[in-house]
Amino acid sequence: MLPLLAGTFLTMGATFAKPVPSTCVGCTDVTIPIPASTGAVAVPADFFGFGFESGLLPHYDNDFSVNVVHSIQSRMSKPLVIRVGGTSGDHITFKPEQTKVAADCHSSKKFCNSLDDYTVGPDYFDALKRFEDSHWTLQAPMGDEMKLEASMAFLQQAWGAATNKGANKERVAAIALGNEPNWYKAYGVDGYIQRSQKIQEQVVKDFKLQGDEARIFQTGEIAAEVASKADSPSKFTLMDLLKPLFKGTSTQQKEIKYAAEHYYQVIGANDGGHEYTAADLKDTLMNHKAITNKLAPYAAAVKSLNGIDKSVPLVISEAGSAIGNTAVEFAGGFGAAIWAVDFHLAAMWHGIQRVCNTHGPDATHAWWLPDDTSAHAKTRAVQGIFPAAPFIADFIGNDKLGKIKEIDLKNDFLSAYAMFDQKTDKLSRIAIINMRQWEYGPAVRPRYVAQIDIGKDVKSAVVQRMQSEHGAAALGFDLGGPQQNVTWNGEQWSWKLSKGLGRKVAGYEEEKLVINKDKNMNGHISVNVWDTEAVIVQLS
Repeated sequence: MLPLLAGTFLTMGATFAKPVPSTCVGCTDVTIPIPASTGAVAVPADFFGFGFESGLLPHYDNDFSVNVVHSIQSRMSKPLVIRVGGTSGDHITFKPEQTKVAADCHSSKKFCNSLDDYTVGPDYFDALKRFEDSHWTLQAPMGDEMKLEASMAFLQQAWGAATNKGANKERVAAIALGNEPNWYKAYGVDGYIQRSQKIQEQVVKDFKLQGDEARIFQTGEIAAEVASKADSPSKFTLMDLLKPLFKGTSTQQKEIKYAAEHYYQVIGANDGGHEYTAADLKDTLMNHKAITNKLAPYAAAVKSLNGIDKSVPLVISEAGSAIGNTAVEFAGGFGAAIWAVDFHLAAMWHGIQRVCNTHGPDATHAWWLPDDTSAHAKTRAVQGIFPAAPFIADFIGNDKLGKIKEIDLKNDFLSAYAMFDQKTDKLSRIAIINMRQWEYGPAVRPRYVAQIDIGKDVKSAVVQRMQSEHGAAALGFDLGGPQQNVTWNGEQWSWKLSKGLGRKVAGYEEEKLVINKDKNMNGHISVNVWDTEAVIVQLS
């Protein structure tokens, strides 16, 4: 542990003389001023979530996936929400006589994907009976050729499996009305609202929803290509939909629980073109400016939505580091974990209520691969991005919920966030994310040395680290072996070692910081944050 550097420091909200520069090789000093809690944004306990592509749900009907989800659910004070949806969810039909396979895309291709049409049999819904501690968002099929009877036949099966035939209605957090309707060819805003109303009325009737139970619907589900741009070639944006929908005080409007948009940091080509690799990380994923610029339209949507109806929050129901032509070391490696931490914390700060991280068994951006069907891995695996999930869950907190505020460091490769107790306003945690890219090699691994004033009342400061000795391209133990292991707070997740359950790394010890006091008894700490690393400083 390095001793506190000599010199004077930042005290709460005020800047004094700069610290004396570090003498260690590769060190860069930085002061992190702790802001007042004024304006901090409350973070929901169920902010973090996952998502499974509708047509590919049966791939996750296994103990491995249950273990992986449980390892995050166990860190949360409310059920983790899993969204079952996506493009395939608008092209899915239930056939009770289909018994040979749970889901069939009727394709001659080796791999089925989200663009295929699916028929599903009774076994398809078995996955919804698992993940017992989690809740679900179920998608109502609403494609161009929507037929109410077919949509309800699917929903009835899904609802019955998820809720134990209606006995546990609370297990369905929301029913999403279609997917990316801005791309539908057959109808626009008016048609979408009319078709949504038919589904809402039938769901409320068939599922016997009463009072607040009927406020269960998630509208919008606007595509990432549209949501992240001020101008769009699509038929409509989220606001184009919500303004007429919320114009009156109809029953339909009162039953809307969430508005949803989709988010991918990088959208690559699906038909070749540039393949994103680790060489692209610093300008795309591991870049705070790129993240905040991409989030800006979503932050604007939160404000616009508050102006329309403050009771309806914005969720990002489908999120990922990248889609399209992306290598796994780019989209699913440890550099993507660094991105995921900064993206989720920035989304919290901008008032987004939930982020569901989408999955497909062949997706390079997936946090885990549930079976051996992926082209790039051909094995079950927890990927290098995964430690971001427990990091985010632990920063939210399991018992005392917090409210977040970004600490603007005006640095494209270093960000920081403060979490305050929602009840007492006291500083509980500080997150620091070092996005400077580092890859394994003979060169010294640079670091920031963060100087932080923590006031008079803090008695203990403990550092928890998300790290990999291999650097940004690390794929995790399953795909890269022990040399590419990735950990959060000394814990690793692997199919090979623990079937997806967390496992402590031998020899890891908690890092307790020395709190140095000035003449006024204000506490100061010094925190090393190596390149391509993120830390939480837990204060008590």
